[in-house]
Amino acid sequence: MRSSLMLLCVLTLGAVLPWTSPCAAERAADVRLPAGPPADRFRELLQAMHSSDRAVLAKHAEGAFAPSMMRPDDSILDFLLGQVQMSGGFVVRRVLQSADRQITVLVQGKQKPDVWLRYVVGVEPEAPHRVNGIFTYRASAAMAGEPDGPVPAEQLPARFAELVDRIAAEGRFSGSVCLMRNGEALVSRAWGEADREAHTPNSDTTRFGIASVGKMFTAVAIAQLAEAGKLQIEDRAAKFVPGWLPPGAESVTIAQLLTHTSGLGDYLGGVVNDRSGRSFDALEDYRRFAVESPIAFAPGSAFQYSNTGYVVLGAILEKVSGLPWHDWVNDRVLAAAGMTHSDAKRDGHRPRGPIATGYHLSEEGVWGRTDTLRAGNGTPAGGGEATAKDLARFGTALFEGRLVTPAMLARMTEPRVAMAGTGKQYGYGTEIVSGREGRSIFGHEGGFPGVGASLEVYLPEGYVLAVLSNTTGGAAPVADAWRDLLLRSIAPAAKP
Repeated sequence: MRSSLMLLCVLTLGAVLPWTSPCAAERAADVRLPAGPPADRFRELLQAMHSSDRAVLAKHAEGAFAPSMMRPDDSILDFLLGQVQMSGGFVVRRVLQSADRQITVLVQGKQKPDVWLRYVVGVEPEAPHRVNGIFTYRASAAMAGEPDGPVPAEQLPARFAELVDRIAAEGRFSGSVCLMRNGEALVSRAWGEADREAHTPNSDTTRFGIASVGKMFTAVAIAQLAEAGKLQIEDRAAKFVPGWLPPGAESVTIAQLLTHTSGLGDYLGGVVNDRSGRSFDALEDYRRFAVESPIAFAPGSAFQYSNTGYVVLGAILEKVSGLPWHDWVNDRVLAAAGMTHSDAKRDGHRPRGPIATGYHLSEEGVWGRTDTLRAGNGTPAGGGEATAKDLARFGTALFEGRLVTPAMLARMTEPRVAMAGTGKQYGYGTEIVSGREGRSIFGHEGGFPGVGASLEVYLPEGYVLAVLSNTTGGAAPVADAWRDLLLRSIAPAAKP
């Protein structure tokens, strides 16, 4: 699940790259940025940031940022200036992606060259193309050293494993990776330590937190009930769980809960701040957070990521199926996908195995355990555990039509609402990017302190990538590396 405390610097929300060729980049000093509004806005943003003058940056933001970017407390300005202070400014090292409405750039700190970030800047479709999204992610120097030339398809697994070796050697990845195609594991390896104090290594049988990736399990379970005729996705939620909704939410539909367009809020902040919430087990424990959740907008009129909405979906699942939500998910989703070492709940009863301890890197560069930050025992919004191989099996089972029919999967992965500034759209429990020539990516990202998770299914090639990390945001550099390689295997690099 995503923390409600994260604002514009989203270290765990990976922006999936559209299916376009990456721009060739020079490796010496700043590389040339391509033409177009996203690159222009990014160039102007760097200039304003590098002034280190709050007034200059504020004036720039007033004219260049969409209203949705601004906060009454000017937190966006603090965030951007803080990044400059942390890095001494940035040098552009590589353009990873450039499209009509978004640019993704790899930058390195000027005064602190060990600082690497992936900057994603999205702009509005109409002139003057104001910035409507800024996301930053920890990145790896390994990406800067990658040649821009095409990668033969047969070399992809080996090249990918080598690249993850380099990322892990930099200390930027600790976790497990499984790359599958046609049910065959092309890469299944682990890097780093599951317990840094005991020096216990991660392995391909180590379980990791999956955070919001678990929303896909809930969405599949709801889809299974729909296919069985037990409910319709267009039904109103109040038909099944009237006691779970706040005033004003009577018209909220199951589809709106699935797409984060219900207007419901996010229980996560309340649970994190309420120590009693860390011992929650039954879904009923979360009901008050749903009932007390104010409606942010008219249902169906906007997108707002809502963990609360997925808890309500779990309540619907229990009401309709007559089973605890986790029993249905474990039996009808995880077991059906062949996930033998995973559980929808953190302290569930499925086969156990070694589990990784989560770690977060402080601003002082010290790794700290995140055991005390857990928010309950897992819910339909996420928080379960899986091995990377199990998670790849889930993606494969979805792709092969073994959990829901191909027709239902097409409904689940139909882009329905834009996730502003991310380059992605949301379907029924899935994050989606539609590209050229029928190519697309569907899956989900998840993050929490000490957790980084990513599952992506690449169409039509059929690759399934699962990346799990026991560090905050740790999955992003590895997922980035794979996308970059795959893009270059299906399309030659653009000429400078």
